[in-house]
Amino acid sequence: MMKWNFEKNFDGTNYTAWKMRVRAVMEAKDLWDIATLRERPPRSGSRHDEDKFWHRERIAKAFLLETLTDDLVVSVGAKRYAYQALEY
Repeated sequence: MMKWNFEKNFDGTNYTAWKMRVRAVMEAKDLWDIATLRERPPRSGSRHDEDKFWHRERIAKAFLLETLTDDLVVSVGAKRYAYQALEY
């Protein structure tokens, strides 16, 4: 399992390198499409499919928050969805 190197957290000055690392890890964990809105909640389908999507959404947002310095977590943490945290 891949772990995030906290020494590489986004601090407001290392955006390009941070985003490349975040993208690589999120793609490996099948979360990148959620964070970039390429995958959206199922419009129709089973409750299980909806629950699975929202579970992955929460994981994506939590992962993104883990990759930020504390100062940025305070600003970004109030965002509801992963894509909002990524765009901030």
